Parts: sequence; structure tokens; C-alpha cells
Amino acid sequence: MQAQLVETTNKAVLQTCILTFEARPAAFALPVYMKCTSYFSRSQEVHFMKQASCIMEENSQEKEKSPLRLLREQAGLTRPQVKQHIGVSERMQADWESGKSMPTVENVAALANLYQVSLKTMFELLGLDVTKIPDDLPSRSPSGQEK
Repeated sequence: MQAQLVETTNKAVLQTCILTFEARPAAFALPVYMKCTSYFSRSQEVHFMKQASCIMEENSQEKEKSPLRLLREQAGLTRPQVKQHIGVSERMQADWESGKSMPTVENVAALANLYQVSLKTMFELLGLDVTKIPDDLPSRSPSGQEK
């Protein structure tokens, strides 16, 4: 009877810790983990860590969608479809969306055309400072004459 009560109590503590962990930002993960694991057996600790890592992964995926990914999704396109339109691998697109690399100017222009946004908007979404770039002006020829 005593062992059952301890096991039930430990399960309740485990569930409380998991719920507490879910409600906290990732920065609080370690303190919650340290406080909670003092109540756990080794198998419960492993269970908690598996659940906690799944929760952290879900939270980071929801919160950290890049502006490029959001723009692609708003256009209703998948990476394979973007590949068909502009000829860039899905891996390279993933690197752009994660910030691991930057697209070339030609690819930025192709994406702007595909997503129907201005180049200035594209550069801003890529994290570049565009505050000093003027908005689009009427087209001018190289000699300064308006077309």
C-alpha cells in the first residue's frame, strides 16, 4: 500500500512538473528540470526529459518560423513548388529560412517576384537594415530623364 501511494504521488509530481515546464519559456527549462527531478526515479527522469524535449521542440517550431517561411506559406507554396519556380534546392531554401545562409541578389529578386512583394520588403525580411533606402520612385532612365 505504501509503495502504491509513493508511486501515485511521484506520478502526480511528474505530471505537475511537466505542466509547469510546458507553461515556461525555454530559459526556465533547467530550473524546472532540477527542481522536478529530485522527486523522480531514474526511469521517471528519462520520461520527463523525453516529454520536455518534445515540448521544447514544439514550442520552438511554433514561435520561430522565419519571415521567409511565413511568406512562402502565405503564398500557399511548398519548398518543392518554389524549387520548380526558381530552380533552387529545398536544402538551400531551408538554409535561407533558418538564417544559415543568405540568398543571392538574383534569388532575392526571383523570390520577390514569386511572392509578389517588393525587393525592399524582401531585404527587410532577410534582416537587412532598409531604413535609409527610399521607397520606389518613378522609373528613370540612366540619363536622369523620367520614362
